[in-house]
Amino acid sequence: MGAYGDLVPDEEAGQLDGSMTAGCDHLPNAAASTDAYFRAAAASLARRPGASEPDMSAALLKRHYGLTGSIATLSSEVERTVEVNLSDGRRLILKTSATAEAVDSFRFQTAAMAGLQGFTGFVAPEVLRTTSGALMFEQEGTCGYLQTRIEGIPLHQATPTPDLLFRTGSALARLDLALELVSVPAAHRPVLWHVGCWSRLMDWSNTCHPGALPITYASRWRSMRSSLSHKSLTWRGR
Repeated sequence: MGAYGDLVPDEEAGQLDGSMTAGCDHLPNAAASTDAYFRAAAASLARRPGASEPDMSAALLKRHYGLTGSIATLSSEVERTVEVNLSDGRRLILKTSATAEAVDSFRFQTAAMAGLQGFTGFVAPEVLRTTSGALMFEQEGTCGYLQTRIEGIPLHQATPTPDLLFRTGSALARLDLALELVSVPAAHRPVLWHVGCWSRLMDWSNTCHPGALPITYASRWRSMRSSLSHKSLTWRGR
């Protein structure tokens, strides 16, 4: 969510940037709390990271978007995530993966971002369509999508003033209302950051480097709306 799930409160307008994915039809928390769901969701992170494969980002960017620019690899989970700097100053994020599971994941993410366009009260990254007009591309076993990148400072690095917390909560509420109207495919696939998995995530804390386990914020969001973590909140000052 994935550069990947940035949510940004706007200092002047009290808005929030978000690439967080969601859908109208969600799996209840009880179902996502089962061992089977958790094992299926965790298995996706046990796969070989896409960053270990040959980097075809430049070629894919040119073929499907007609764009060229400097490329820098960013940290990610399984897929390959790169930052693209265009000559006109724009900064974009290209995500690609050669795993079969990524097709549904990317369809989910791009549909959510596209569905959020036009709403007010927060700012969501825009998914850029391919030269053929699609939200994502598939080519010889590789799929991917391109989105705008939003600048900002991680929220946990900002001073949590009452005003900041109020405006963040207000923007999140507007985002939540908008997500209620967004319908996306593959909403029931196993997702490790589902709220139903939270209790099991702490079992991994002794295997992580201090500070490596994401700290999540509870809310009434369901399914992927619960995939809000410390690293996915960003304060944008001006």
